[in-house]
Amino acid sequence: MASGKLAAVLLFLPCFSFGQSTRYEYTGAPVERIDAGTAYVTGAVVTGFIETTSPLPANLVDVDIGAQISDWSFNDTVNTVAAGAGIFYDALGAGPQLIVSTDATGNIVSWNFFLYSPLPHSHDAPIDRMWLSFVNSRDELVNDAPCRSFPAADTPCSSLLFGRGYSRASSLAAGQWQIIPGGPPVVPPDPPVEPPVPLSPRAVPTLSPAAIALLVGLVCVLGGVRGRKLW
Repeated sequence: MASGKLAAVLLFLPCFSFGQSTRYEYTGAPVERIDAGTAYVTGAVVTGFIETTSPLPANLVDVDIGAQISDWSFNDTVNTVAAGAGIFYDALGAGPQLIVSTDATGNIVSWNFFLYSPLPHSHDAPIDRMWLSFVNSRDELVNDAPCRSFPAADTPCSSLLFGRGYSRASSLAAGQWQIIPGGPPVVPPDPPVEPPVPLSPRAVPTLSPAAIALLVGLVCVLGGVRGRKLW
């Protein structure tokens, strides 16, 4: 009985995930205004995602979720800024934070952060930046704008020089987030292999003594007939 219970537990164990991650996918509002340059076009949309080690709680209000983020990536149709190839930073200067609010389902409903091309940034070097903001109702996209500040090695450029060979565009509304449950993929167990059905042994037919005697007689008769024909 115990082995049967253990087998049942092992059968259904793959259906459960422990420490399930959750992905929050972002789709920006279409670009409606081109301020400078030719890198962006009207209708361009920012797409990306944030993946957390566990689902965000419901009804958060202005909470930094940076420590929960295990992966992230955003693309503005020109540049991709991602974990290991960029940095996120609070738009109000609070540091490398990603401050959000959530609704009753745990979905992100308020945000305001910058996404920068990889550090280090240096004075007069070209910088790519996305500013995604529900607070300011916009996605602002910047490509190759020179840095006019003198940032430290571990901080992004705090001021961009808009005026020399850069591109800049923005939407006139905020985007939206969608919760995509994640976690390890559930792999269904292999169906049990049915053991082969053993074949029943087939009985070897045997002759009765009377049949054996009859067979011997026939052999003798046939032998005699063949002998007379030969002579």
